[in-house]
Parts: sequence; C-alpha cells; structure tokens
Amino acid sequence: MGDTWYLRSPNASAGVAVGTYVFRLAITVAGTAPISAYLRGATDDVLSSIAVNGVNQPGNSGWGFGGVVNSTTFTLLPDVNVIEAQVTNGSGPAGMAIEVRKGDGTLLSPISAWKYSP
Repeated sequence: MGDTWYLRSPNASAGVAVGTYVFRLAITVAGTAPISAYLRGATDDVLSSIAVNGVNQPGNSGWGFGGVVNSTTFTLLPDVNVIEAQVTNGSGPAGMAIEVRKGDGTLLSPISAWKYSP
C-alpha cells in the first residue's frame, strides 16, 4: 500500500472541520458467484463504520492513523456493490487511504476510486 491519501478537499491536509465524512465506492463483480473481500488501509482520525450494500459490517470501526489495518471479510455480490466508509475527524488534517481487496489479497479497487459523499 502506498502513501496516497484520499482527502475530502484540496486543503484537508491543513485541516478540516470536526465531524464525520462519508466516502462511497461502487464495485462491480462479474459472473454469478459472490466473492469474499476486505478493506485494507488507514484513516485520519477514526473509521467510524463500514457498510456494504447498506448493511453495517460490525467489528470494523476504530481504525486510526496508527498504521495499516485489515477489515474483517465481507461478501460482494454479483453486479454492483456499494461500500460506504464513515471517517470521523476530531481536529486538524483529515483523510483516508483504503483499498478493497479480494479474499486472496488481489487488489479490487484502489484508493483513488473512492468518492466523497456530502
């Protein structure tokens, strides 16, 4: 994983307002079989929650700036899947660097594919 961070705004590295920011990503799974996947990354300040297709994925909150973390695995269904990450900023700079990987570690979606959702 590189050092690329997805920031909410161009000046996010200098600081943004305290609050929770939502990032979304759409991933299309080809074929007819579901696949196992997980997230790998870090957030600044804290990952508040992860949802896949509107379903909260328990046990995946509390990530922070301390290092790269892997989420628990979840299932992506054939066709379009939407992953939502809520990142809470307590103060100062804010951002996230999260990749989506298949269960075997293959990269499904890079950090740059996430979209901020106001």
